[in-house]
Amino acid sequence: MAVTSNAAEFAQPLVTDGEVIVLMLAVIVGTVYALSRTRAVGRLFEILPVPLWIFVVPMVLTTAGVLPESHGIYRSMGAVLMPASLFLLTITVNLPQLARMGWIAAVMVAAGALGTALGAVVSFSIFVPWLSPESWKGFSVLSAGWIGGSANAVAMQQSLQADPAVLAPMLATDTIVGYGWVTLLIVFAAYQQHLDRWLGAKPAYLETLAPGDVEADATEPIELGRLAIVIATGAAAAALALAAGRALPELGTPTIITHTAWSMLLAVTVGLGLSFTRVRNLDRYGANPVAYYFIFVLLASLGAQGNFSAFLEAPVYLAAGVCWLAVHVGVLLVVARLLRLPFFFVATGSTANIGGVVTCPLVAGIYRRQLVSLGLLMALAAQIGGVYIPVLVARVLATVQA
Repeated sequence: MAVTSNAAEFAQPLVTDGEVIVLMLAVIVGTVYALSRTRAVGRLFEILPVPLWIFVVPMVLTTAGVLPESHGIYRSMGAVLMPASLFLLTITVNLPQLARMGWIAAVMVAAGALGTALGAVVSFSIFVPWLSPESWKGFSVLSAGWIGGSANAVAMQQSLQADPAVLAPMLATDTIVGYGWVTLLIVFAAYQQHLDRWLGAKPAYLETLAPGDVEADATEPIELGRLAIVIATGAAAAALALAAGRALPELGTPTIITHTAWSMLLAVTVGLGLSFTRVRNLDRYGANPVAYYFIFVLLASLGAQGNFSAFLEAPVYLAAGVCWLAVHVGVLLVVARLLRLPFFFVATGSTANIGGVVTCPLVAGIYRRQLVSLGLLMALAAQIGGVYIPVLVARVLATVQA
């Protein structure tokens, strides 16, 4: 998610080889899908959907000491798989329809940021008697991470010169509360209709977002030649996006648009541009299934970076994190009910802040596959807001603990 710390050192995991980690994650994705099609446990997957298991199983293995919580291969997987999947998904987007959703997305990103900032102040004010001295620095770093992502969290950490001992419990809070909330959002995807009814959502907000000219029943059977074309197209787009992204300068002080963010933006931009051409017909060749396979392998890698054992490290901070998150979600739900928005916008407005540029597109795709690119744009908007808002939060928190 966001917070980084040098204070916590974990025991050597059983698997440390990057190639083996990738193969294990691929095995997990395939095994989950295989089990979901069996009579014995198939009904279980109707209650707890496939993406949840793909996310949680690697986390269990990390907690058990099988997979590493931190490894360079995770970053490499995101750099390669995310641009490819974003490109393959966005080539079938109906851009005019997507543009009409802009104001709603902007409102929910703002609501998510406001809820995060307000939650930090409320939670810290309640729990400050039981927190360590200078814990306001840890809360400030986490607020930067929960609004703007890892880059802003690191910038805030360096700005405040926060001690690693202060950041360690916040790392546990980020892992358990942040990842736990994302897990719940994945579960809630299976109950969208019920949640939409509770919110009084207007169906028209999402009914107009059909994938475009390529209908689901028009998809042709996947065969080797078509599969090779789809993978080659996605790989070429990812390679070009990575090369161009690394050549472009990082923007912002602190950095807002990194080389990786540039790569994803370029993949989405080119994909949206080609959605007006015949390239969008690659969906008939299986572009979406291939893209979603990439996404689910990446989702498994995100799960592997969580650790359930962190819950035991800082119960007071975890309670504060739950209170913090409750305020954040409460603000989003109030806005959604007032505007009668589908729960999709609660999920993406939240993960645009709590999750970031990788998690938000994943969650958006799980809820509505044609809106992955919208999720990325929402996350980037939150990242920009995360440069300024946490500075104000830090000043308020410092005053509270003074």
